[in-house]
Amino acid sequence: MKNVFIIADDTTGANSSAILNKPLGYNCVSIYTKINEVKENSVYALSTNSRGIEKEQAYKVVKESLETLKGEDGIYNKRVDSTLRGNLGSELDAFLDYFPNKKAIVVASFPSSGRTCENNKLLVFGELLEKTDVAKDPKCPVHTSVVTDLFKQQTSRKIDNIILNDVRSDKFSSILKDKYNKNDIIVIDAKHNSDIDLIAKTCVDLNLDIITVGPGPFTYYYTKNCKMKEAYKFYGLIGSVTLLSMNQMKYAQQHGAYIYELDAHKILTEGYEQYLDDCYKEIIQISNDFLIITSSCLNKKSKLDLNKYCNNTQIPEDISNLINNRIAKLFIDVITLAKPNCVYTSGGDTTVEFLKQAESFGLQMNNQIIPLTVESTILGGPFANLKIVSKGGLIGEDDTLVYIRNFMKVGM
Repeated sequence: MKNVFIIADDTTGANSSAILNKPLGYNCVSIYTKINEVKENSVYALSTNSRGIEKEQAYKVVKESLETLKGEDGIYNKRVDSTLRGNLGSELDAFLDYFPNKKAIVVASFPSSGRTCENNKLLVFGELLEKTDVAKDPKCPVHTSVVTDLFKQQTSRKIDNIILNDVRSDKFSSILKDKYNKNDIIVIDAKHNSDIDLIAKTCVDLNLDIITVGPGPFTYYYTKNCKMKEAYKFYGLIGSVTLLSMNQMKYAQQHGAYIYELDAHKILTEGYEQYLDDCYKEIIQISNDFLIITSSCLNKKSKLDLNKYCNNTQIPEDISNLINNRIAKLFIDVITLAKPNCVYTSGGDTTVEFLKQAESFGLQMNNQIIPLTVESTILGGPFANLKIVSKGGLIGEDDTLVYIRNFMKVGM
């Protein structure tokens, strides 16, 4: 996943913006000197302490901060104060001069902190910005709530805005694309986090080359939507035969998953090796990154009668273990070739058999995604360090499998 680089005009802003991205799986680092080393999967928030200085000096320190990154590939954010104090235009000019092919999308809202933008005006808990105490700030007073005007005070670039009604309309995508083509800076209204998420998703869907500008939430949602677009292989093995497991697979199928159904009867016949080899050849041709292999048949109402397959010395538990043994071996062969980012197992016996064949000696517990559903890292064996999510067959709701996959791909 792409790194995120935040340039803020003060340290508290850098900290608060960086930490928003922690649930997305990033290491979040706040720096107040310069970035000496860039590591993968990281958010770097650099404070320039430039809010109260002259605009020319603010431009210079921001430009120098960007130059230290030497064009690192990533998501770039100009973090602005949630009450729009400081050198807004000059610092954004530094960004746009350094990245001449990018445009700036400004979403000044921070709904959970009472900051919303409507009709191109910033409100603080419903009150116009210039009517709040920020107007009396001794260093950076603000005397208007019109967001575009605040940026125009220090930049001559083309700037326009999109009002909330247009954001929520069916024409938003075409409006945004048109404004993007005609302007350098676009200010967009947002009242709720859902508005910000929609703006971010539309930017990503349109493949716009942008600098995110705002106090934090817009960059979070933009990064989240970028991650949703990235390739992420999530392969599952489901041995559970509960109705809930069936419903979870059906729901996943409706939301993009490929469900590969094995024939449990053929797994238990003398020709099972050839059958599983044929299945393997079919599975490795599937191009879907959300792949579930199951020994259950989604459209059959009756369960397999294990007693029919027992000899004089066997009980149904033995037959169930035999199925898990054989499907786990198939799954091992598939993931050895496919190298997924994460594997998923449902059913306690299925999970144990998979880990046994994976030559693992244990799991490093990382997160509880939902109650009784754990995200871990495999310890030992050829799949050491591979992420695994294990869940019981009677856990969750119909959408739980999709939720787990999205959690692993994007984060909370």
